[in-house]
Amino acid sequence: MDEQTWLTDKLAYIEGLSKPSERLQLLAILAKKKERTQEDERTLRTLIRAERSADRAANAQSRVLRLLKVRVDHERRARNYQLIQRGLLFETAKISEWPNETLLGALIEIAKQTQPETLEHWKKLGTTTLNNQTKEPLNG
Repeated sequence: MDEQTWLTDKLAYIEGLSKPSERLQLLAILAKKKERTQEDERTLRTLIRAERSADRAANAQSRVLRLLKVRVDHERRARNYQLIQRGLLFETAKISEWPNETLLGALIEIAKQTQPETLEHWKKLGTTTLNNQTKEPLNG
């Protein structure tokens, strides 16, 4: 965007503010002034550079915040997906109606099982059940 277009847009923005800062007030006054001195011109150029830099910084900050929001949303969705998948496993095993205390107690006992043979057996059983479920849903 060229400087004149930017300045026109910025003046419209400043006029829309209820309480513009002193810097913005000075920018508007100098920009509207018909005959400017050399000092006025230097001040106006400095104010324009500063405001354009501030606009770029605000835009960059906005982009960063959007990226962070996308990341947080992605992480939240991934966690929700994982929780739903785990809940479906309880339904597949037909234990989703058990009281929370019973489920927790059972999971604590399961967590104590660390023998590789037991874990491998459970993995094979789970794989078989999930494969059969995708072919035909389990009947209750």
